[in-house]
Amino acid sequence: EEAARFAVPKRGTIIRRLLQADAEQARELLRKVELDSRPDDLRGPARAERGFEESRTLFDFLASNSFWFLAAERQGELVGYTTAARIPKASSLMGTLYIDELHVLGPHRRCGIGSALVREVHRIAKDLGYWRVRLVADQFDPGIRRFYESLGFRDQNDGFFQREVRWEREPG
Repeated sequence: EEAARFAVPKRGTIIRRLLQADAEQARELLRKVELDSRPDDLRGPARAERGFEESRTLFDFLASNSFWFLAAERQGELVGYTTAARIPKASSLMGTLYIDELHVLGPHRRCGIGSALVREVHRIAKDLGYWRVRLVADQFDPGIRRFYESLGFRDQNDGFFQREVRWEREPG
């Protein structure tokens, strides 16, 4: 598959799928995310890099047609990412895309980047003919709940949020 790219015109952000050739950029982004999440943990970036390599050894997600590592790029710098995994169904029901992670670096939050990443997951799900996108969000974080609800997700009262893919208008 080709790397997906689209611009969010008013924000100047590009969302793209990272593939095997982008492994170094993905590794560096995860180092930045770890530092952003835990600035006092000086070992965090090295731990993130080791985890990235261990994960790719077990399952090369950058080469999979069942997993998407989507990165947000602003002015040539990767500033956020989300991962989504394909969950097929064994029945005649259409499958689901599951958003596993979403992180935007602190200085770039509240600029529409997280929304753009989630919109790209919805576009992929729609292109695949899948009927929903699901994720688990912290039930006790009202900000995160509002964010996902603003994108059309509905709390299933079990920690899962989901959104039907066959919508009339674009999410968010």
